[in-house]
Amino acid sequence: MFEQETEQLKERIRYSTIRSGETIALRTLAESGIPENMKVFFRAEVYWILSEERKTENRANGAGEPGKSKFDYSHRDVMALQEQIDQVLVDNYVLSKTEFEETLDKGIHFLLNYLCRPQWTLGSFLFDGTKPVPARDIKLKLRYCLEYNYFPTVLQQFIRLRNVQEISLDEGKNILKKIDAEVIKNLSSRELAQLAQPIFELVAYARSSSDGILKTTVPTRALMYFFDDKQMTDIHEELVRERDNENVKEMTLPNLVRIIEKIRGDVPANEEQSPAPPAAETEEPSQNDIEFSLTYTEQAMETLHLPPAPLPPPFSLEEERGIIKKIFRQDEETFHRKVEEITAASTWDEAALIIDHFFTMNDVDPFTKEAVLFTNALQKRFAAQTQHFD
Repeated sequence: MFEQETEQLKERIRYSTIRSGETIALRTLAESGIPENMKVFFRAEVYWILSEERKTENRANGAGEPGKSKFDYSHRDVMALQEQIDQVLVDNYVLSKTEFEETLDKGIHFLLNYLCRPQWTLGSFLFDGTKPVPARDIKLKLRYCLEYNYFPTVLQQFIRLRNVQEISLDEGKNILKKIDAEVIKNLSSRELAQLAQPIFELVAYARSSSDGILKTTVPTRALMYFFDDKQMTDIHEELVRERDNENVKEMTLPNLVRIIEKIRGDVPANEEQSPAPPAAETEEPSQNDIEFSLTYTEQAMETLHLPPAPLPPPFSLEEERGIIKKIFRQDEETFHRKVEEITAASTWDEAALIIDHFFTMNDVDPFTKEAVLFTNALQKRFAAQTQHFD
């Protein structure tokens, strides 16, 4: 389906990065103009290499498991400093040409699968059919995922709030299915179609389209996979009919909107809808099973749930640009990673320690306008987020 686009992606990414060179530093790749999701994949792959190397070291790891060392590497101050060291190591990692090509090939295939079939791809990627996967490995693998960030957000909250140590394949797939179902059930037809926008963006980049996302087409089969992955049979079947009977091999985003509107009706965002009938009971839920509910009832608040609406960004666009420029030296990816790490902390004291260590290790004056704004905004966001999940 994406054979031509795969080769086009490889060609464009090579030209924008390594070209005819024999090596390339990850920092150089991160400063290139390739899609952000490919940068994220390369970075996650290097973090995974580092984590595998760490397993051979005689130390207590980040999960606090005992190693042979007499030193407490699981101490939170040490862990915060280690995160800073890891960031420097990863930024300056140098890929050989062979390593670059292998990662590029793997990354493109992962992204095309993930964008078209996120549930199926994450189920296969995160979990193991033979034994439960440690939570620390799941969180490390979530670094590969940029789009559909509601999956990593809720999974990380689930692991943190329930103190989950490992997740089996069946449990993991069940959680992914529930996350997706809760996200899509309150979306209007237009919003539902726009969930597939990352597919259009990657194809547009591969085909070097300059006409804009609305005029870009993607293979109809890719959208068939997307809605089949979400178990939205009516939309999937209509797309099959369009492709087979109407010979619609390619589709624009506006056409997808019209098809969904024809099937569902154009339901405005936040419009109240009739509740879905309860699912038939099958078996007792596992210890890690959980109901993801968007309804703010007292009963629902006792379980982990997605908020009825996302929390607003902690910074305005103008504030974000200033912080990235003054504190993060124009490294937007590190900015987003650090904000994610801070807001995932268990307490504000822990979050403040992460900020303090980052400022210290990067020689940031904590009393500058941008540093104070960064700290205060995240403290407010942390308080709002904690209340959101309490």
